[in-house]
Amino acid sequence: MSIESWTSSQSICAWEPTRDVPELREGDIHLWWVSLRGSNSELLGFRKTLSSDEQQRADRYRFERHRNAYTVGRGVLRSILSGYTNEATHRIKFRFGSHGKPGLVNTVGHKRLCFNYTDANYHALYAFTWNQEIGVDLEDLNRDVEFERIAERKFTRKEAKAILALPQSKRRSAFLACWTRKEGYGKAEGWGIHYPLDSVEVCINCETDRVDLEAGNGPTRNWIIQQLYPTPEFVGTLVYPSVMNPGNNLIIRYLRTKPGWMLR
Repeated sequence: MSIESWTSSQSICAWEPTRDVPELREGDIHLWWVSLRGSNSELLGFRKTLSSDEQQRADRYRFERHRNAYTVGRGVLRSILSGYTNEATHRIKFRFGSHGKPGLVNTVGHKRLCFNYTDANYHALYAFTWNQEIGVDLEDLNRDVEFERIAERKFTRKEAKAILALPQSKRRSAFLACWTRKEGYGKAEGWGIHYPLDSVEVCINCETDRVDLEAGNGPTRNWIIQQLYPTPEFVGTLVYPSVMNPGNNLIIRYLRTKPGWMLR
């Protein structure tokens, strides 16, 4: 299946290969791009870092490839969190919001390390920052999806009209881009997709790489929605509060690592 997208005209993320977890400054965001395919020794090493609940969840996957991807994904998450918090991987403890969004039980000094992650087709995208809720989502541009029906049922009328007005070769990737914005926003709010997707409008011009969104409830609910293209085969979204970006001074660092590099 060919990729129907405009990614050839978009900026692909400039990933910086690294074997180590660098310092994360307050007010900045680190994004990580990781393959979820690991060797047998890497899978064994990551499994040892998981909690008993995570091991049991991995074992519930029917197919081995899905068990392995979950094991690597959670193991890499624990390894990166360990680097930022100086806590041993197996000692990291999670709490979960009402819709399942994970967070850390403990703070780091007086700071709260916030993170979110997503995966698609055996690749994962992770995001980390201090003291601010964020969201990320990822889709494989080769994914076969009934986008016209879903857009008309789930998106706002203007969004569906904008997507269906595009040339046929761009509609599917426009839909997937819009979907990542919807889900990334929901994950930043802590809802995931458990909210009315037509309650926010994020994709009238789906080729733009940024949307400023005023939505939600509470004092800090103005969001910046930033489209990402990790590779030409994927589209993603990063969502973070607009208070993090006064004067467009936010630094987002793009990091890429291999699963085995995270094992120490």
